Amino acid sequence: MAARIARNQAEAASGNRLFVKMSRGILLKGMMKMAIQHANDATFHTLVQKEGITVVNFWAPWCGPCRTFAPVLEQFEKEANGSLAVVKVNVDENPVTSSQFQIMSIPATIIFKDGKPLYNEVGLLPLGVLQQLVASH
Repeated sequence: MAARIARNQAEAASGNRLFVKMSRGILLKGMMKMAIQHANDATFHTLVQKEGITVVNFWAPWCGPCRTFAPVLEQFEKEANGSLAVVKVNVDENPVTSSQFQIMSIPATIIFKDGKPLYNEVGLLPLGVLQQLVASH
């Protein structure tokens, strides 16, 4: 295990396209790339990017469709290669943020551009539809 970690770190340092997985979901390749972020009422506005695209998913652990959508969102974030931010908000734990965006049904997804909400959708989104929505904004 230690040898594999050392080899991965050496390959990453040499500029190969390999990403080295670090703790807390941070991936390194020259510059840092964040995985899906989990926001709360206090951190939401700092996690929504002031520049660029941020996709925010409102969910709850008891919600079956939310659990179905989770792997789609993870794949979407992975394929985006750091070109946008993906943030999840648990509606049960963060009522202020959920209320601010009038979340009545989940899963709900809001696409932000430069910190401003542009588009929202309630329900499951297939990967291709999510990609098209982001590309159109």
